Amino acid sequence: MKDVILFDLDGTLTKSEEGIIRCVQYALKELGRPVPAKKDLFYFIGPPLVDSFLTLPGFTEAMALEATALYRKRYTTIGIFENELYPGIKDLLEALAGAGFLLATASAKPEEFVRRITDYFDLTPYFQEIGGASFDASRRTKSAVIEEVLNRLSLKTAKERVLMVGDTAYDVEGARKMGIDCVGVTYGYGKEKDLAAAHPLGLAATVEALKEALLTHTFG
Repeated sequence: MKDVILFDLDGTLTKSEEGIIRCVQYALKELGRPVPAKKDLFYFIGPPLVDSFLTLPGFTEAMALEATALYRKRYTTIGIFENELYPGIKDLLEALAGAGFLLATASAKPEEFVRRITDYFDLTPYFQEIGGASFDASRRTKSAVIEEVLNRLSLKTAKERVLMVGDTAYDVEGARKMGIDCVGVTYGYGKEKDLAAAHPLGLAATVEALKEALLTHTFG
């Protein structure tokens, strides 16, 4: 039975596109690069920032690192709070915790930012661990974050108990690489067709549907 749930943050617990995209646009403007419209930058939500900047025409690793630093300059003080919880998230976490589930985050966002956000929305008490990426390249990918969280929870040899919840194929693939199942939520930023193509254990269209499925162990 799966009684340990790892949650992605952006697009799963929080609706964060305003802060993320405005910070991407700020970084590009500061670098004198073309600034795409908001609708063309949603793919920045989820994967590591450096990887996303590297998809832009002409970007080198050094430019992507500089853009990431500029992004974080604005994000640290402004963008982090251009954010809101999806309706029903606190009820979801409270219900799961009350039912005896062990909860943690596993986000590709730097861990310091993850904790500031969970503190800001009063979510931190629900989680046994707040897992996120490191500021350097040592823990940048989703699989590396998941591995770190499993280590902290002493669950590397009990992966059958663990379920990842995220909104993108990146979450599904990162979980699979670490040998755990993943449920995709289609209310976030990932495209449903991409999520389905990654073959998650299941899909949930709303927070309420996710809560019901997790509480009834529909996903195992």
